[in-house]
Amino acid sequence: LLCSKHSHNGGVCVAPDQCKCSKGWSSPWCETAVCDPVSLNRGACVQPDPCRCPQGFYRPQCQTAKGLLLFAAPCIQANICACTQGYTGRRCQRSKLTSPCF
Repeated sequence: LLCSKHSHNGGVCVAPDQCKCSKGWSSPWCETAVCDPVSLNRGACVQPDPCRCPQGFYRPQCQTAKGLLLFAAPCIQANICACTQGYTGRRCQRSKLTSPCF
């Protein structure tokens, strides 16, 4: 027996106490998932791609903030939006336009 411990996640023992890990896994015993690109916004890499995202973020690497958006404005952080021209507020809920026709 070459390895004193079992290789995980499809890894193979190739030398005394040395595993060759499957794609997406690393560490001496192939127990650590690898996300490429890395998880953002405190996301956790719990299995090879995608990341487990904290509350308020989503997408494969937790790169997109969730929020209650008005007028299809994209989020830049949780509940903070990049407002389109003419709107303001954390969720773009206030119009900068003063005309009653808007």
